[in-house]
Formats: sequence, C-alpha cells, structure tokens
Amino acid sequence: MHTDQLSRLAEILSAQHELCQQLIASADKQREAIRDRRPTVIEETAREQEELLGELSRWEEERIALVGADGPDLAAIIKQAPAPWRERLGELRRQVRAALETVLEKTRINQKLLEQELALISWYLSMLSPDDANTYSNPGGRRAARPAGPLALDTRA
Repeated sequence: MHTDQLSRLAEILSAQHELCQQLIASADKQREAIRDRRPTVIEETAREQEELLGELSRWEEERIALVGADGPDLAAIIKQAPAPWRERLGELRRQVRAALETVLEKTRINQKLLEQELALISWYLSMLSPDDANTYSNPGGRRAARPAGPLALDTRA
C-alpha cells in the first residue's frame, strides 16, 4: 500500500475507535437508565447506538473499499507496512479491537439487565392480574378464563 492509502487507513481506524468510545459511553448511560428504570433514556440510547453502529459500518465499508473486497486483511496490511506505519496501524487495530470487545460486553450486560427487568414486570403483572398473565402478551385477544383460586389482590372484598 502507498503512504496515502496507509494514511487513509489510519484515519478510518481512528474514526472507528472514536465511534467505539461513543458506543461505550452510550452503553454505560443505557445501563444506568435500565437500573434507574428510565424507559425514555433507554429508548434514546438504543437509537443513539443504532446510529453509531450505522456509522461504524460505513467506515468499515470504506476500509474494505480502500483495500479491495479481495484484498489482504488488516493484519496482513500491517505486517507489510513500513516500520512507522506498522506500529501506528498496529496500535490503532488493538485499540479498535479492545473497544469493540468492551462494547460487546456492555451490550450483553445491558441485554441481561433488560431481560431481568422484563421478567420481573411479567411476574408483577401475573401477581396483580386476576386473569391469565397472557392477557398482556395477547393484545386484542379474548381473556382466557382462569380457574378459581387465591389472588395476590382480591378486589371483590
């Protein structure tokens, strides 16, 4: 690769690293919103993350266009680059990779927290509802008859 291509590759990797840092910050904000049960912030951060991932994909498409779809992978390019570029690109690659791993881990944690919240809400609804809990998962459908039995909240009394 020529110097101008290596320079462009460094710009792309730097942009990807910056986007990953923004994704990390957004995931942290989302985790706090989940813990604080703030659905509007959860939605806001989900949209923000979707936009950032779209930008990250566009940068990746540009990187692939720079080296060619059938071109060498990033590790091979770095290995073949002249010494000053090799160190710089290698460090950028490590930073992007580490940031992506952090994003993935934080996303997994947030997903688990959301799943726990949904399970808790479902449990609350089933305890408070005199009808089958499926009432809330079947909007517009007929409520299934529930056998007589103890209720957590008997409104007949």
